[in-house]
Amino acid sequence: MHVNKNFWIKNVIMTTGMTRSLKIILSVLLMHATLSVKAQEESDTTSDKTPVPVEQQYVNEISALAKKPVIIAAFKNILQLEPETQRDLITLTEIPAPPYKEQKRAAKFMEMIKAIGADSVWIDVAGNVIALKKGKSGKKKVVLEGHLDTVFPEGTDVTVKHKGDTLMAPGIGDDTRGLAVLLAVMKAMKQANVKTEGSTFDVSSATAGVSSVPT
Repeated sequence: MHVNKNFWIKNVIMTTGMTRSLKIILSVLLMHATLSVKAQEESDTTSDKTPVPVEQQYVNEISALAKKPVIIAAFKNILQLEPETQRDLITLTEIPAPPYKEQKRAAKFMEMIKAIGADSVWIDVAGNVIALKKGKSGKKKVVLEGHLDTVFPEGTDVTVKHKGDTLMAPGIGDDTRGLAVLLAVMKAMKQANVKTEGSTFDVSSATAGVSSVPT
């Protein structure tokens, strides 16, 4: 299997500072789980990538959310969880997950997500690990997703190496980092006792990319 050099570089290097991206993801998750969000679509007939302006209504709602004590507490939890998040990242990275052979990683991820606590956790027929956290009303459903597999072939050395403040290994960025983010967001929300209106699904998808998340 040939892997482009630039692609390899992007997927083997992962800086240890994940706090900013975690906070952004948590903000987006909370926004979608608690607010009514208007979808804005780009035209398929034009190549013009003109930025779509964000309506002030949503800016105000996000700003108001970010000021709530429970959300401030969740952000603080993310900072405190960073060493644990790095350990989760290393643990999952060092479980080989070549295309269509991510079952061992799926089993470990399921074990880790069960330890955090969710209303239900299961592996569907496609091999996806799905965790459900029920919302207060459950009328809306939000999916936070990362994928289990990597592009690297069976037999690749996936040992994580430390170089200064950088972690290096095949697949550590794409998308093992995504799995670590899922765990961190769940932990942060649980510790801060964040309650959402809508239900959230944390999904780690298998190579097939087909999920049975209820709609």
